[in-house]
Amino acid sequence: MFEQNVSTFVFLDEIDPAAQRYKIKVQIVKLWRGFQKETGSAIEMVLIDEKGTRMHATVEDKLMNKFKSDLKEDQSILVDTFQLVNNGFEYKTSPHSFKISFFRTTSVTICDDFPNDVPEKYFVDFLKILAGVLDSKTLVDVIGHIVNIGPLEDIMIRGRSTTKLDVELRDTNDARLLCTFWGKYADQVSTYAAEHSADMIVCVVRKPEYF
Repeated sequence: MFEQNVSTFVFLDEIDPAAQRYKIKVQIVKLWRGFQKETGSAIEMVLIDEKGTRMHATVEDKLMNKFKSDLKEDQSILVDTFQLVNNGFEYKTSPHSFKISFFRTTSVTICDDFPNDVPEKYFVDFLKILAGVLDSKTLVDVIGHIVNIGPLEDIMIRGRSTTKLDVELRDTNDARLLCTFWGKYADQVSTYAAEHSADMIVCVVRKPEYF
């Protein structure tokens, strides 16, 4: 019991779900306001450590006011004292079956020495996606050269208008994959492609959904 009361810095792939007193040094690569049926509103995050390992983290509704000013996208932080709970999301932002959940006693402080670059561990070959051998419920990263781009379309979804853009990507194995962008991402890619039509455009898509 005494060993579990001592906070020790660990990498995300070293965390033991049975222990609660750990410290981690991570960067918030994605942050958004979510909603959980059981607990209501929540702050949802994707964290990454120095080894490039990702893990999902949640701050439940009752603790949002306590932590919201400490949590900003692209910020590097030290997190002390948290728990791992079952990751029950339909689409997981990492292959871990657990996610981090904050306690009232969780401590969050700014980290000044997080590296500027971390290893890339989540890019996948297009052939594996096309072959259907990957878990379609776990989000991955893709990188490819845009070889074809369709027109920007206006689509009605649930009574609201949004833009849609289809592009064809090619990876280093010359495999082709259709990628669809929605909303602001569709607008950004369409504008950039029009402004750089004479250039080779390489597109990196982090944590897309694929079917």
